[in-house]
Amino acid sequence: MSNPALIHVIDIQDYLSKTAQPCADTQVIAELLTKWPVMQQQTRSLKEKEIKKAQRIIATVPTGKRIHFTRALQSILYYLRYACQWQLPESQDGSELVKSLLTDADHEWFESIANEAGLSHCVFSRYQIDLDIFYEQRELSTAFMVIMIGFEIAPLSLDDISTILNDPQSITNEPPYPRLRVKHQCKNTDITHFPTHYSLSLLSQNLLRDYYAQQPKSTTTASLVKELKHWLDTNGIQHIAKTQWSRLFQIYWYNQYEINPIFIKDLAQPERHVGLITDDNVCKQKLADIYKNNQDTTLVTSLSTRRPKNPWQHGKLLRAVDINEVNEIEPPPWDTDNILPRLMFDFTKDWIINGGPKKAALKKGTIRTYTSLTKILTPFPLTLTDALIEESINEWAQVIFVSIKSDAVKKAFYKFLAFLSWQEKTEALDLSNFSTPIIPPSVSAARLSVDECDSLINALIDNGATKPTLHILFCIVATLLGFYAMLRRGEVLRLRIKDIQFKSETGLLTLNITNTREGKTKNGSSRMVYTTIPTRYRYFFNTLLNIKKHSNQDLPLIGHDLETLSSRAISYLVPVSRALRILFGIHFNFHHLRHSGVHIFMLQILHCVSYTPDNLRGQTPLEQEVLSEKSVVVRLDYWFKGREAIEVNSAAFLDNMGKQIGHIFYATTRWSYLHDIDWLLPIISKYHNPHTHKQFSHSALRYLMGLSASSNDLSRLLSHIIPDYDQQTLAEKRCQSITVTEHALRVHVFQIDNLSQAAQKEHITDTLSNTYLEEKWLGTLEKSQLTLTNFLFDKLINPVPNGEEAIINFESISAIWECGCRHRSQPINNKYLTAYKSFPNITVCKHKHALRLNIACTTKGASAFNTVFRHTEWAWVRCEFELHINRKVDSKRPLEMVKKHYAKKSEYKHINVLRQQKGPSSLTIYLKPKSKISIHTLEYVEQFIKLIKH
Repeated sequence: MSNPALIHVIDIQDYLSKTAQPCADTQVIAELLTKWPVMQQQTRSLKEKEIKKAQRIIATVPTGKRIHFTRALQSILYYLRYACQWQLPESQDGSELVKSLLTDADHEWFESIANEAGLSHCVFSRYQIDLDIFYEQRELSTAFMVIMIGFEIAPLSLDDISTILNDPQSITNEPPYPRLRVKHQCKNTDITHFPTHYSLSLLSQNLLRDYYAQQPKSTTTASLVKELKHWLDTNGIQHIAKTQWSRLFQIYWYNQYEINPIFIKDLAQPERHVGLITDDNVCKQKLADIYKNNQDTTLVTSLSTRRPKNPWQHGKLLRAVDINEVNEIEPPPWDTDNILPRLMFDFTKDWIINGGPKKAALKKGTIRTYTSLTKILTPFPLTLTDALIEESINEWAQVIFVSIKSDAVKKAFYKFLAFLSWQEKTEALDLSNFSTPIIPPSVSAARLSVDECDSLINALIDNGATKPTLHILFCIVATLLGFYAMLRRGEVLRLRIKDIQFKSETGLLTLNITNTREGKTKNGSSRMVYTTIPTRYRYFFNTLLNIKKHSNQDLPLIGHDLETLSSRAISYLVPVSRALRILFGIHFNFHHLRHSGVHIFMLQILHCVSYTPDNLRGQTPLEQEVLSEKSVVVRLDYWFKGREAIEVNSAAFLDNMGKQIGHIFYATTRWSYLHDIDWLLPIISKYHNPHTHKQFSHSALRYLMGLSASSNDLSRLLSHIIPDYDQQTLAEKRCQSITVTEHALRVHVFQIDNLSQAAQKEHITDTLSNTYLEEKWLGTLEKSQLTLTNFLFDKLINPVPNGEEAIINFESISAIWECGCRHRSQPINNKYLTAYKSFPNITVCKHKHALRLNIACTTKGASAFNTVFRHTEWAWVRCEFELHINRKVDSKRPLEMVKKHYAKKSEYKHINVLRQQKGPSSLTIYLKPKSKISIHTLEYVEQFIKLIKH
C-alpha cells in the first residue's frame, strides 16, 4: 500500500458500505485524494476555497471521467461530514455545492434501499411464518436470529448483528425495560468507546435471552452470510449480498413504521451515537462542601512567600512509588498565577493510584513518559482566571498543542488535557479541539433527567446555609439556564439583563444569545432561544429579574454589578459542577446541563410531531409537565404562531431545533448531545410504544409470558392482566387474537405492581407543592440573616409593610459587596456582637451621606471600633473623624489617641479637631460609602445595626 491515500480510501469505503451509501471507485477516490490532500488538514473544517480547488482539479480530467471524480468528491465530503464531523462551507456558493452533493448522496441512498422493497417484503413474510413455527417448536437458528434483529430491533448491518450474537452480556439488567448494548465497530483503540443502547421489545428480549442460553458457536460476518444463504435457498428466495441485508431491513422500517429517513440512518448505525458514560468512581467531596470558597485559599497562596522554590512537585510522587509512600507526599499549594504545578501533581497521582483505561497498574516508566511535560508547560503558565473562562483555557491549550512537534509528546499532552477536562477548575476545556480531524471528535456523553436536575436544585438550596441567599439564587438560575435554555457555561455568564424576557404566567423564557464585551458566542453568530420554565422554578426568574430591573441593562444577569467573569464562574458555576459530581458521578460537569437540555428539547419535539397523549409523556409529574403539549406549544409559539403542530412542516423541526442550539447541522447535535438511541423508537413509532394496544396470538402470548407451548395456564394469567377478560365468552377467549399492551405484559413478567408508582417513589418532591422550593430558598434568609448583604437582600425582595415598593436597590447592594468582603462574608460571632453592643446608637447623617457614631475617645472604644469597622464586612466605607475637645484641654494627647488607635495613616487627612466651650471631649466617626449608595440603603444599614444590638 505505497500510496498513503489508499489508507483513507479504505476507511471511506468501509464507512459508506456500513451505512448502505453508494461509493465511488477506489482508484478514483485515491487519485483525487493524491491531487487534493484534504486529509492532511489539521482542523476539522473545510473552507469554500478548498472545495473550489477540488472542482478545478476535476475540471482538468477528461470529460468522460468527470462524473466519476465528482462522485469521488461526494464520497469524501460525505465521509468527512458524517463520519468525522467536519464543518463544511456555509457561504452561499460553497454551501449550495455541498448541499447539492450531500443531497444527491442521500437520494442515491434512498433509491438503493427502495430497490430492496420487494425482496424485503418477501423475506419478512417468510420470517413471520418462521416466527409462528418457533412459537410452537421453540427452536432457534442463527439465521432466524439475524433476521429477527434486523426486523424487530433495528436495521443493523451484519457486522453489528454478529457482534450482538457473540455477546451474551448485551442485554442490560434494567427491569422492566432492559436495553440492548451494541458495541461500536471502531478501529481506533486509543479512544474509549461506550456502546450504544437500543430499546428491546419483550419478544426480541426473550429471543435473545433464549439464544444465548443455547451457548451457540461464535459467529463472524462471513459465517452469517453463509447461514443466511442456506436459509434463502431453503425457502426459495433469491440470493442477497452481504451489503444488501442492511438496506433490506432499512426499507422495511421505512415502509412498515413510516419512520423519517434521518432516523432510519440513526437506527442503522450505532456509531452515529455516543453511548452514555458509565463510571463507578465516587466523588470524595461532600454536598456540604459545594460552596466551599476557592477564592480564599487560592488567593493567599499566590503570595510569593508561600511559593516553593520548585513548584513542580510531581517528581516526588514517582520517587515515592518504590517505597509505597505516595499518599505521604504533600501536594503543592494552589497558585492563582499558575495552577499547572498543582494540576500536574494531581495528574501524576491519578496515574499512580488509578492506572490507565486498559491497565489498573502502570509501570513507573510509563507514568514518567505521560507526565514529563514540565518543559512544555513552563513557558505557558495557566492562571486561575484563564482556567475558568472557556475561551481563554481553550486558546491556552491550542497554543501549546500547535507548538509541540513530537507525536509522542502531543499524545501525552492530550492525556493531560483529558484529565483537565474532568477537573472543576478546568472543566471548560473542549477536548474535541485536540483530536485528529480524520476520526470523530471526542464527546463527554452524560445527561440528567428533569427529576435529577430537580435534585440538583434542592442540593444547592439545602447546602447553602453558610452562603448569602442571593449567592444561592445566582447558582439556581445558572443551573436552570444551562438545563432548560441549553446554554454553554460562557453564555450563562455573559447573558445580559437586556437579553432575557420572561412571562411568568406561561413560563416562556426568551433569550438573545449574542456577542458581548466579555466575549463572543462559539461560532460568532447570534441566536434566539425559546424555552418553557416549569412552574416550580418561575419564582426564581421573577425574583432575579425584579431585583435587577433598575440596574444597567448591559450588565450580566448572573452576579453582582461589576463582578468579574472569573469570579462569577468560580462562585456560581463551580458549586453546581461540584454538586453534579457528588450526586451523579465524577464525569459530570456544568456543560452536561446543556446536553440534558438538548435531549429534553428533542423529546419535546418528537412527542409534538408524534401527537403523543400527555399522560404518556414521562413517568413523573415534573417530567409530564415539561413534555406536555401545553409546554411545547408555548415554547414553539414563535414558530407556530397559533397554529396546530399538524399545520406546520414537520420536516423543519430539526432545523429549528438546531438554530436554538447553535448548530447548523442535525448531525452535530446528534453526535455531541443526543446520546444513545433507546429513547427514540417508543416515541416516533406507535408500534414500539409499550402502551400501544397490540394483537397477540395465543402461542405468542404463551412464549412472552414464560409458558410452555402446550400450556393451558394462559387464560388464568390473562384474567390478571386484562380487566374484563373473565367476562368474555369461551368463544371470545378462544379467538386467536388477544389485544393487550406490552406494558401490561411487562408488569406481569417482571412482577411489578405499578410501574409509574414505583418510579415516583424515587422523586419525593413530586408530591410537594410548586412553592416548596421557593419556601425552602427563602428559609435560607433566616439561617444566615446576620450578615449585612443578606439583611439588605431580604429588604429588597420582601415588600415594606405599607405595601410600597422597596426603596433599596440592587446597585447599592452590589456596591457594598464590591467594596466590602465580596464572597468572604462570615456570620457575626460573639466577639463581633459584644463590640456592636458597646456602641451608642449609630445613626444616618444625611448632610454628610454617611453613618455617624459618637463615642468616647478611649482605648476600649478603639478596640470595639476596630473589631467591627476594620472587619472586611465594613470595607465598603471609609472613615472620617471629628475630635471634639474642650477648649481648656490640650488636643495633643486625644489627637495622638485617634491616630494611634482609630485612624489609618491614609485617614490622617480626614481628622478634624473641633473646639467646644464646655463638656467632655468626644469622638464622632463618619462612615462614608466608597461607592454610590442611596441614603435609603444607609437607613437600612442603620436598621441592621439596631437588629444586631437588640
